[in-house]
Amino acid sequence: MMRKTLAVFTAVLLILIPINCFAASNGAMNLKAGQTITQSGAYYNDGVLYLELEPVCRYLSYTVTPADADSDIRLTNGSDTIKIDPAGNQIVKDGHTLNVSYLSPEDTLGGGCMRLNGRLYMRSDLLSHLLGLDVQTNETQKTVTVRGIIQNVLNIETKRNDLSEGLLTATIQYPVLSGPWSAHALETMNGIFKQAADSAVDQGRKNSKELENIAAIQKASGNEYGGTMQCSVYFDYDIKYSQNGLFSVVLSNYQYAGGAHGSTIQTSYAFDLNTGKQLALSDFMKKDSGYQKFFDAKVRNEIDSRVKEKILFENTPFQTLGDNPDFYLSGDGITFYFQQYEYFPYAAGIQEFPVPFETISQMLNPSYSRLSQKLNRTA
Repeated sequence: MMRKTLAVFTAVLLILIPINCFAASNGAMNLKAGQTITQSGAYYNDGVLYLELEPVCRYLSYTVTPADADSDIRLTNGSDTIKIDPAGNQIVKDGHTLNVSYLSPEDTLGGGCMRLNGRLYMRSDLLSHLLGLDVQTNETQKTVTVRGIIQNVLNIETKRNDLSEGLLTATIQYPVLSGPWSAHALETMNGIFKQAADSAVDQGRKNSKELENIAAIQKASGNEYGGTMQCSVYFDYDIKYSQNGLFSVVLSNYQYAGGAHGSTIQTSYAFDLNTGKQLALSDFMKKDSGYQKFFDAKVRNEIDSRVKEKILFENTPFQTLGDNPDFYLSGDGITFYFQQYEYFPYAAGIQEFPVPFETISQMLNPSYSRLSQKLNRTA
C-alpha cells in the first residue's frame, strides 16, 4: 500500500525489536549447519542471537577474509562479495550500502559483529538477511540449526543518487530488478520503486523551499530564523522476502525539514513476480477464515504485553487493523506495522508485529499454502 509522504518536522529513531531478542539470556549454544555441529557456534549477547561466521559461511560455500582481523571483513562466493566494515558500521552488498550502527551495541565489534574467544560472530537476523538463512533455535537441546533458503532467481541492482542542492542533501537508494520473470511485471515493480524515490526527493525539495521562505519572512520582519537551515532525505529499501515467485520489500523515506527532528514513513509491497500484481492481505487469506479478527487479537495482545513490560506506551487505543493494513512478508510470517505517531509516541519508532505462518496455516488461501510449509530449504 502506497502512502503519501508527510512533511513532518521530526528525527528518525528506529527501535528494532529482533525476533530473537527475548529468546534467551546470555550464553553459548551449539550451531548445526548442514551435517556439521560447532560447539559454542551460537551465542546470546544481551538477548540477541549471534552466529559464528566461519561455519555458517563454509556451509553456504562462502569464504571469510580476513577472519582474524578487525578491519573490513569480506564474505565471498564466486562473484558475490559482501563487505562488512565494523569501524564504519556499514555493510555493502550488491552495491547497496546498509548502515547498521543501530544493530551494534558499544560492547561489540561493529557492523553487527562481535568477537568472542578469538572467534568472529554476527547477529543472526543480519546474517540471515544477507545470506538467506532459516534459523531455528532448540532451547532444550541448546542448539541453533541453520539452513539455506532457496530464493527467487532475481538480479537486484541498487540505484543510488547523492544530491546536494542549496539547503537540501539527499541519499537515495532503491532496487532495480531483472531476471527470468515477466518483463511487464519487472517493469511495473521497477516503476513503482523509482516513482517512490523520486517522490521522496520532490518532498525534500518542497521542504527546502518552504524553509527558505520561512527564513526570508522572518528576516524581512527584522528577526533571524532560529532553527537549523538544513533539509535532508534518506530513502532506502529492505528486501524482506524473495521466495516462491513472491517478492516483498519495505521502502523507508526519512525527511528532515529543519525542526527538532525528522520523520520516517515506511511503505511495503508484496508482488507476484509472474504478473507484477501488488498483493493485498486478503489475497493471501481464505475469505471466511476469520483472519481479520485473529490478526486484530494477536496485535492487541502483543501491544498489551509490551505496555505491561513498559517498553511501549499507547497514545491511541488500537482496535483493528482494518481491511487494508500495512504489512510485509518475511521468511517466518506476516509482519504488520504502524507509522510513527499512529498509535504510539514518536520515541517508539515504527512498531512491528510479526505473526508466524504456522499459526495461520489453516487460514491461508490454498494458492499460498506453501508459505507455511518451508519447502524451499536446503539440507
